[in-house]
Amino acid sequence: MSQICDDCPANSSNCNNLYCTSAEGSTRGTIIANRQLPGPSIQVCQNDILVVDIINKIPGHSLTVHWRGQPNHEAPFMDGVPMVTQCPISGYTTFQYKFRASSPGTHFYHAHSDADRTDGFFGALIVRQANKVEPHGKLYDVDSKEHIVLLSEWSGDLSTGIVNEDDLTKAIMINGKSPEVSGHSLSVFNVEKDKRYRFRVAYTAGSVGCPVAISVDSHLLKIIALDGNPINPYEVSSAELTKGERLDFVLKTNQKIGAYFLRAKSTCNENELNGLSMISYDGFSGANIENKIVLEENFRKFDTSLCNSKIGKVCLGDVRSLNKIPSNLRKFEPAYFCINMYHDNVCYFSGSLKDVRSKIYRINNFTFTYPPSPLLTQPNDVPLNLMCNELNTPDKCVGQSVCECVHLEYIALGTTTEIILIDQGMYMQNSVYCLFQVGSFERISLLYKHQVPENY
Repeated sequence: MSQICDDCPANSSNCNNLYCTSAEGSTRGTIIANRQLPGPSIQVCQNDILVVDIINKIPGHSLTVHWRGQPNHEAPFMDGVPMVTQCPISGYTTFQYKFRASSPGTHFYHAHSDADRTDGFFGALIVRQANKVEPHGKLYDVDSKEHIVLLSEWSGDLSTGIVNEDDLTKAIMINGKSPEVSGHSLSVFNVEKDKRYRFRVAYTAGSVGCPVAISVDSHLLKIIALDGNPINPYEVSSAELTKGERLDFVLKTNQKIGAYFLRAKSTCNENELNGLSMISYDGFSGANIENKIVLEENFRKFDTSLCNSKIGKVCLGDVRSLNKIPSNLRKFEPAYFCINMYHDNVCYFSGSLKDVRSKIYRINNFTFTYPPSPLLTQPNDVPLNLMCNELNTPDKCVGQSVCECVHLEYIALGTTTEIILIDQGMYMQNSVYCLFQVGSFERISLLYKHQVPENY
């Protein structure tokens, strides 16, 4: 909240400008790009060279920017992982990212840490292909730069490092706006009747990352891409995403002229949260919008998790990519990584003892700690006694339930390895980043997901 917001959120009319946002009515500090939430949308063509200057004006706070969906084969040190691919960008300094946007599709950029991302540092990164090579180009009439849907969680202020019950997820925002306060405007997507529109959706930010289901009242969604990759189309009533996931859908505007809700629904921390925006036919005003028929009960749903497709769902195991797996990836050696969680001492919330324990995440019983120098660019500056893997356990970790070290796995140059991540934790979802040293620190990209059988 800055002075330009005037009396927002007390006076909702002051919230409707480019530099202000409002969710459930509370105020909090934000970390945003160019005073916008979401940040500026970057929309380019495949193989364009991006040059982005990040000027960090936050005193005493460093950060990096990750470009989700871009493999960065030519410039892996531009990937934006602090102390792995680069040093963090210190306050009042500038860092220039320069890389090729080689991977087409719907992506986004964000501050690498969850806390900064929750505070608002994220934006769309759309990489378009030429029409003649767009695999689903015949399924839609319009691919507008305005039809970008960025979903995010709005939480209390987490900057103090002390988590209170009031700091948990309070609202689901669509393009930085939420309906939780009466009178606040919603994001509006304008369409014309009897056309087919491509919408690009990304679940960008949140400290919790509870799954979010999107739907459009009285309309079906034709899912045509996941995480920037084209798939065989599926027509569904709703689609569920988790943090970091993207999907593209085609909306056929075959209903009567009016305004329809685009809904984002999540059950988070035992609370039901509902994000709303509007699909407006031919400039129809939403002032007289009515509750439309929701098709979720009458048609199948799309779920990106490993669910059971026999209960009216399209699950991840049902999805088929339009692109065939490269021949050199069809023969591989498996590598298994088990993700588990260690419970430490109990935590206090607002002065009262709760049955909640702090979580220490581990992969193969190691908890990753960042090295003193970036692994990719300055590996010789990292002492060997800080490194660890299953073949090398530091002396300080012998007999300890928690071992903090620089967990680094080695893969021989030229080999093909399938990475299988097994989540052994209960009631949790993990976003996992893995750095693998290939030969002399060359980098590979993991492009294909492996489905673990139900009886695994």
